[in-house]
Amino acid sequence: MFNRFSDNTISVEGGTAVNELNSTSPVKPLVNMLYTLWYERNYLKIYEKQFLK
Repeated sequence: MFNRFSDNTISVEGGTAVNELNSTSPVKPLVNMLYTLWYERNYLKIYEKQFLK
């Protein structure tokens, strides 16, 4: 039988997130900035992810 007092919900989430490609050993932004300025090497690889769930 249908329960009229149950609390049924539906949720939707979405947005944009910026993640580092290598999540197992991330590079600190300050360290990356110093390496980029002094040694002209950029070790921080980031990507933008859009999601909906």
